[in-house]
Amino acid sequence: KTKVPADLPAFRLAACRALVHPRNLSHLVESISSLARCIASHPQKFFLVITFVVPTEESIFHHVTLFQKTLPEGVDLPFDSLWSRFSKPGAPHDEFRNARLKYIPHMVAAPSWLMTIFSKLHADKPVILGQSGVVQKFFHGA
Repeated sequence: KTKVPADLPAFRLAACRALVHPRNLSHLVESISSLARCIASHPQKFFLVITFVVPTEESIFHHVTLFQKTLPEGVDLPFDSLWSRFSKPGAPHDEFRNARLKYIPHMVAAPSWLMTIFSKLHADKPVILGQSGVVQKFFHGA
């Protein structure tokens, strides 16, 4: 097979952090003031926050990834159509998101216990999250 060059990416990685907290933080933009300030300081931009939550005996590990939408509307019409459906809040769109959100994690450095978990779970493989047993929650902010 011949590789086809990729089009412009729709998002860029803006930040990636690990956070340990005694409880599960389900809506991080409301729970973490520095994240809320970062997003609020760029009101003209759209951000996608993806969080993986791993409970341990003592606390909850949150792996937070912040993506900024970089692809201008009108450059890729098929993407615009899919993104419009994907980003709408509400139950009718959950099934659509669950069938499409593919995540390809790559962890360069982390505590050894976390690297072991990722290795055993083969967590570096591409996966459509909604079809992998991962519980997804979608929040749409203003």
